[in-house]
Amino acid sequence: MAQQISDLSLDDLKALIREAVQEAVEEAIEDLVAAGSPEFVASIEEARGDARAGRLTPLESLVRG
Repeated sequence: MAQQISDLSLDDLKALIREAVQEAVEEAIEDLVAAGSPEFVASIEEARGDARAGRLTPLESLVRG
């Protein structure tokens, strides 16, 4: 059964919001650090070049049904 917000205590709701915000901030910090890494930026440029050159394997061909 799905839980309703009205079923949560105020402390539970605050904890859920706190966790969501903390995760979002941590992800944003990781993105900023990664973007400042020359190795990371080079890997993105390489991947984009591979995509433009058609050197990618479609996910559908990797997944066996």
